[in-house]
Amino acid sequence: MSHVELTGARGRHAVRRHRIGEAFRPRLAYSEALLLGIARIFDVAVIAIAATACFYLFVNGKEIAAPRIYPISTFVSVLLFLHVSPFFKHYRVPSLSRFDFKTIVLPWVITIVCLIVGLFLLKISDEVSRGWTALFFLVGLGALAATRLALVVGLRRLGRLGLFTRPICVLGAGPLAERFVERINAGASAFHRVVGVYDDRARRSPPALAKVNVFGNIDDLIAFARTNPILEIVVALPLSAESRLLEIVNRLSVIPADVRILTDFIGFHLPNGTISNIGGVPLINVLDRPIKEWPALGKRIEDYALTIVLGLLFLPVALLIALAIKLDSPGSVLFRQRRQGFNNRVFQMYKFRTMYVDKCDPTGDRLTMRNDPRITRVGRVLRKFSLDETPQLLNVLNGSMSLVGPRPHTPDARAGDARYDQLVVNYASRHRVKPGITGWAQVNGWRGETDTPEKIQNRVKFDLHYIENWSLSFDVEILVLTLFRGITGSHVF
Repeated sequence: MSHVELTGARGRHAVRRHRIGEAFRPRLAYSEALLLGIARIFDVAVIAIAATACFYLFVNGKEIAAPRIYPISTFVSVLLFLHVSPFFKHYRVPSLSRFDFKTIVLPWVITIVCLIVGLFLLKISDEVSRGWTALFFLVGLGALAATRLALVVGLRRLGRLGLFTRPICVLGAGPLAERFVERINAGASAFHRVVGVYDDRARRSPPALAKVNVFGNIDDLIAFARTNPILEIVVALPLSAESRLLEIVNRLSVIPADVRILTDFIGFHLPNGTISNIGGVPLINVLDRPIKEWPALGKRIEDYALTIVLGLLFLPVALLIALAIKLDSPGSVLFRQRRQGFNNRVFQMYKFRTMYVDKCDPTGDRLTMRNDPRITRVGRVLRKFSLDETPQLLNVLNGSMSLVGPRPHTPDARAGDARYDQLVVNYASRHRVKPGITGWAQVNGWRGETDTPEKIQNRVKFDLHYIENWSLSFDVEILVLTLFRGITGSHVF
């Protein structure tokens, strides 16, 4: 069960805080692409096995003029089914929550009809046994239906055990939200579970909604999403409240979660909003995590593979740098500093020590300046060529950083007397992805001291451009540019 605390007055409108209990934590991460990929693999295997079984049952041992036509027909059938099925919603998450025979029979009938017509038009239909075709249709249909039924039942059972289940938070505690919570937690979706309700008018909200506690307002929701694996937020407010909804969406844009609007289809216009579906309920997608599912896996593989290669290549140089630091000034070789990373989480970032031990700044309260007297002789060389940053390969391996991403700042970083988040309205949006050793801002010259508001504003501008336009090829471009532009420059000291 979820842990619940009451703060303030003990009563109907006391504000609650909570964290997801172990029963709600998905032991395997929910991924729509993964689930649908599994479904496609099952279908391909079933069609291939059905075709092969029918061949050995009906055709094998008989004289065949063109034996290769059967594997070719099987391959064409697989391609046809995979391309026709999406038109009948066969490869959508709701079809994995409940068994629907028509999403199988209709695309399979079209597949076999197209196969027969194609063989006829190519004037090779006489080379394929009619008995095999009929048996293939019946066996394939039965096998596809039985396999999909088994997959639905199996996934639903795994969902009840907490596998693949995606925790959802709902913002809004009105009748619209109540109907949605009741539907989802009654089992309309095997892969979603509402774990908390929030409302920006929390003190006027009921203490619970459809047996799910109301835990606070939008600030409490953002704080909760910082420390819990919440990947999806459903905003359940009347769409007629346009200005209020836009304000909410803007505030939620700072956390790495998919934000959906539960639509009542009344007088609201959100441009470019696509539609998704949870438990048979249509939702308008307004915010998506920048890097997720297969792209996120690709970026992680990129990070691990390149980090291991770079680490092995750089190891001899790292040993020489460590020796130089030790000979130049007493103290440790590595320096650790608290930095703010993904989802505003604070982590320890590693660097080669470039300052005298008694003048190091582990909190980052003092900005580094040109000709800073705290920097050692070896430290100046390391900073000039950005070699002090290389131990951050360890941060990439432990998952707190990526090779490419916005550079992490200290939690209380300032330009002048103002914190960064006070100078740039959407500053926290750069924390929707992991920070990087290098980034788009750095290769465009925005690095070094940030003593003016304009410098941090330009950094954030380039960071957000990277997040909004991310791709693996963009990462490769930045890594290549880092070799030529990002290692040294007028902003480095």
